[in-house]
Parts: sequence; structure tokens; C-alpha cells
Amino acid sequence: IPPLEKMAPLLDEMPEVARWADEFARAGESAALALAVRIPNIIISAGISRFEEDGSHAAIAGLSVPLPLFDRNDGGISAARHQVKRTEHEQHAARLRAMTYLAESHGRLLAAWAEAATIKTELIPGAQRAFDAAQTGYVEGKYRYLDVLDTQRTLAEAKARYLDVLATYHKAAAEVERITGSPLNTIK
Repeated sequence: IPPLEKMAPLLDEMPEVARWADEFARAGESAALALAVRIPNIIISAGISRFEEDGSHAAIAGLSVPLPLFDRNDGGISAARHQVKRTEHEQHAARLRAMTYLAESHGRLLAAWAEAATIKTELIPGAQRAFDAAQTGYVEGKYRYLDVLDTQRTLAEAKARYLDVLATYHKAAAEVERITGSPLNTIK
């Protein structure tokens, strides 16, 4: 199982986190547009006009410069800047949620792996030895049949618990792989 520090950089590819980069870019473009609206558009026009009365022509030129005395788009600029900050905070929050979720899943994965290893290396062999000893003792007349059944039940419970823990391990591994978007054996 790779360490959590190796998996953390992969969170940027997680859809819940990756979408915020686009949202942040969109908010930045919105802020730039709000700033651009503040600057008035200068309109220059030119043309030729023909007078019907005498058939003469005249050149016409025009210049329109709006004076931003009342509308400097302060509200739009302020709203756009707040949107950029809000998006930045939401992006950070999404990354923290993803990191928390990854840490929880990684913890479940490590716990299941440790429990499975303990059951496989210690509990099942010990239960198997006890069952074998109880069977041998029963054949030799040292133990009752209930003792054999009790050790057999203990062995079966240990094997069932091992299978449950393996299922938990594989679910946690699948969850970590889903979050990081990479198989565990490729994370180095």
C-alpha cells in the first residue's frame, strides 16, 4: 500500500477537484469582463451624405465618448472579485474534502490489511493447531466431542472473519483507486 503522501498529488485529477480549476478560470474571466465594462466605448463614425435638394455630397464624421460619471460598474467589479474569492475558497474546500476522504479510505485500507495479515498469520494457524489437537485428543479419548466442535467453530469463525476483512480490504482498495484514479500498484 503506497503512503498517503504519494497519493495526495493525484487528487487534482479527481473530478470533484478538477472542475474547480475551470470554475476559477471562469470567475477570473468574469472579473476581467467587469473591469472592461467600466471603460467606456468610444464610437467613431464616418460616412458620406447626399443632399437631395441640390444633389451635393458631404462628408460626415462623428465621435461619441460616454462620460462614466454615474456608472463606473463598481458593483459588477466588486461582485466579480467576490466571485473569484468564493471560487478560490470552494476549490480549496473541495480539495480538503477530497484529501479527508482519501485519508479515511487509506486508513480503512491500512487497518483492513493489518487485520487480515494478523488473522492469516496468527489467528487461523493457532485455531487450526487447536482444532488438530482437539481432534487428536478426541481420538485418544482425552477430549469430549463438544471440545472438538468448539475448536472447529472457532476455526470456521476465524476463516469467516478473514474473508470479511479481505472483502473490506478490497472495497477500501477500490475506493482509494477511485479517488486517485490510479491502480494502487502503479502509485510509487
